[in-house]
Amino acid sequence: MRNFIVKCMLLILVLYAGILIGMEKSSDEKKQSSYEIYSLQSPSHINENDAKEIEATLMKNNRELIDEEEKLQVNKDKVSYLSEAGKILASVVTGVVNKVIDVLTNLI
Repeated sequence: MRNFIVKCMLLILVLYAGILIGMEKSSDEKKQSSYEIYSLQSPSHINENDAKEIEATLMKNNRELIDEEEKLQVNKDKVSYLSEAGKILASVVTGVVNKVIDVLTNLI
């Protein structure tokens, strides 16, 4: 019994050490790759043209926002169709299960 407990504790210790090493390696890779992959952009931009007019944009320009809104609307329509299909499927399954339960209760 003592040998079993010692083996289990040793196995748990090895697995725990592996988890800690993996977390450390993942953290190091995340720190290195985040600067290379993602370019940090300022949320606001201020531009000055030749006529000394200053134009400021916050977050994104209007056209990008409109494009994103159109994409979201298309996705919303797709989700709506899936939601309706799910509701119909749920009502069919509920009806079938209720009929099966009624039949089984009548047999008993």
